Amino acid sequence: MFSKWGLIVAAIAAMLLPMFFMLFSTHPGPELEIRPSLRLHYTPCFDGFQCARLRDPDSPDIVLAVIRLPARVSVHDPRYGGAIITNPGGPGGSGVHSLLSDRRSIQSIVDSPLPLAEGEGSYFDIISFDPRGINNTTPSFLCHRGALERYVWDAQTQAEGLLASSPMAFQTGWVRAMALARSCANENEHLLSHMHTHVVAADLLELVEQHGEWRARQHPDSYKANLSLKRDREEEKLLMVMDGVMDAAGYYQGRLMSLLPDADAILLNFADLCRAAGPTQCSFYSDMDIMGELNSPIEFPQMADLLSDLSYGNGSLFAQYKSGLRSPLLPPRPCEPDQSSSSCQPHDQLLYDGTYAIFCSDANHLSQLSRHDFEQWSAGLQRQSPWSGAIISEFLLPCYGWKSLNLSSVPQNRTIASNSTPPIFWIGNKLDAATPLANAYLMASLFNNSVVLEQNSVGHCSTSSPSNCTSHTVRRYIQEGVLPLTGTVCEVDALPFGVVHSMVSEGRKEDL
Repeated sequence: MFSKWGLIVAAIAAMLLPMFFMLFSTHPGPELEIRPSLRLHYTPCFDGFQCARLRDPDSPDIVLAVIRLPARVSVHDPRYGGAIITNPGGPGGSGVHSLLSDRRSIQSIVDSPLPLAEGEGSYFDIISFDPRGINNTTPSFLCHRGALERYVWDAQTQAEGLLASSPMAFQTGWVRAMALARSCANENEHLLSHMHTHVVAADLLELVEQHGEWRARQHPDSYKANLSLKRDREEEKLLMVMDGVMDAAGYYQGRLMSLLPDADAILLNFADLCRAAGPTQCSFYSDMDIMGELNSPIEFPQMADLLSDLSYGNGSLFAQYKSGLRSPLLPPRPCEPDQSSSSCQPHDQLLYDGTYAIFCSDANHLSQLSRHDFEQWSAGLQRQSPWSGAIISEFLLPCYGWKSLNLSSVPQNRTIASNSTPPIFWIGNKLDAATPLANAYLMASLFNNSVVLEQNSVGHCSTSSPSNCTSHTVRRYIQEGVLPLTGTVCEVDALPFGVVHSMVSEGRKEDL
């Protein structure tokens, strides 16, 4: 029988675990009747977007799903600024879903704020893609043969509980994770060599080249097209914004212990904000330290409602919350003859399995370690953070049984550093449970003349807490190539619960 706080701890774990996968439900992919080609050929899709299917000439069965939100001006217009190519991270995040969800929010930040009629500033295409094995890119990386099999697997995983909850839960979790790793390898052996971050980076670079050639083809004759492409490549400028930054070497080593300090600090921040708001605004108001959601402070009020409900022994709100996280079990009727096809799978599975595939392949040295190694590492995490350590352990567990492909050695930061790239604009939140601010400063130190913008907020990536200051600074960089001054800090437009900074005790104010 759970105590009141036992129920709350279990609820927090259930709410936090999906956040470390950074999964999203997604829209249906670009229609499969869009013919794959070796060059970009866009077809209108969705509402105001254009889609393409780009075939890999070296692996003809691999077809990347590409999506473009056209600039507000023609590519012939002198105000056309080129393309901004986005990748939502993850690993294994769907660029198609991300762009469809964002709609024009990225364009609203990077485009000239002036009316089109005034004829000044630049306007940009926004382009993204689904990495190999992910979402609309084919073939899909799937570890289960059907939606029902996956549904039962997930339900049993939740029923077993966190690894740290009991020795039996650990034993069962270990055996199940090893079985999952074997299933992923057996079902996708032909895709394993494609599921790596360096492959995603290579595809992104190919998309840059493909877009330049596509733009050249928009000119009326090939001579003008060749001249235009030559001029573009001579005059092009490469700009890069990195928001929510991992320590690259630490990522490849599977070293995620740096996440713990921010995770615990965010829990305290939730408590401070709730106390500052008072019982009328925060339903979980208390004089004691309380726990909270880690990745988006915008959802702090929902977290407070859920925990308050549980603290009174009522789990109805939490049951509704968990129900909303599930995808429909029944696939569409045309899928019935072949339940293993990607079109029959819940869309979150197309991301969930790919996340494991890319991360575990990137950190594939973990597969050489033993159960004892994992137990020691997991225990160390839990000693550092009783709340977050067990969750991070859960995320890494399948990697210990992942199929090793004998890739090159784990990169070190000294091999990642470069002074030949253009200055990079790095962004980090004051507290971020997935990508701590310290990572942004570490990575910026490896690249010449790079600058970090610190957003004084809580959550994963700057977009978790909207800030006009951050948006304006990014726009100036994209429009003019001007980086912010070293030490620039941007405030957010609002805090959860309607709290203002002056309402929060000075003892915690620096952590907002």
